[in-house]
Amino acid sequence: MHGGVDRKDRTNIAGDSITIINNVFYIKNSPAIKIRGVPLFPSKISGNTFITVDKKGSLLLNNIISQSGGKRGNLELFNNKLL
Repeated sequence: MHGGVDRKDRTNIAGDSITIINNVFYIKNSPAIKIRGVPLFPSKISGNTFITVDKKGSLLLNNIISQSGGKRGNLELFNNKLL
């Protein structure tokens, strides 16, 4: 989800809302979910399973879901699993 920083419109808006529920992500070296800004309304990322395919290092949930663009917010993260 791209925010205003990418559009160069002097906002940090990344859409109205985001809902990512009950998915399985296979991840290796980068975040599975990248949100580049702040959604206008509270958004949910829940019930997802993140499976690391590179067993050399451990990844924290904060490194699997990234939010950038100078400001964080409007994301509710709950009931996600890291395997």
